[in-house]
Amino acid sequence: MYQSGGGSFRKRESLSYEFTHSCFGRLVILGAILGVLSIILAIFCPSEERMRAVMEDDIRQCINAHDSINGDWMDNALNNFSYMFTTADTISEVEMYKLFKKNNRLEYNDHTIFATMSLCNNFRPDGVRCGIGILGVVIPTIHYNDFLLVVGSLRKDYNQPIIENNAANNQDGATVGDSTIEGEVFGENPDFGGVFEYHDN
Repeated sequence: MYQSGGGSFRKRESLSYEFTHSCFGRLVILGAILGVLSIILAIFCPSEERMRAVMEDDIRQCINAHDSINGDWMDNALNNFSYMFTTADTISEVEMYKLFKKNNRLEYNDHTIFATMSLCNNFRPDGVRCGIGILGVVIPTIHYNDFLLVVGSLRKDYNQPIIENNAANNQDGATVGDSTIEGEVFGENPDFGGVFEYHDN
């Protein structure tokens, strides 16, 4: 019996089927999906004004909620998660918030498809990330320990002058060291009166 297939029983697939099942076709499809997703992320990336407004509200909530007891990472994560859905209408710690505004600043970083907000102060001059904005949502990652509220000197007369030790300070001309620091913090140098000698009994 005669067959018109010419002895070949292989089914001829469509061009679209072969393209979607080839390695090159899958790479093209994946690239197109990522491109569309990147465009969507770039369109809905929060602006600097929105990021700054949301982060300042989250910082006010963090100052209000802080009770001088440093919690673990789970407490901080739960607090930051709750800040996304709540707002601070009023702030009870007005003076602390004024100190925060005086000694800290927020810097906006645009990464095209998402944005970040950094908290900078004298303690962290390079900044520490305190918020991430993506798809129109601002996710806070703030910690109370990153705030700088009080600025002052460490102690009085921190840079005291170095007083060179000379032979006149010792009776036999023996020097205790090349230089000493005398003052209210360290006190006066003791007078050893010469070189100490050990004797065996």
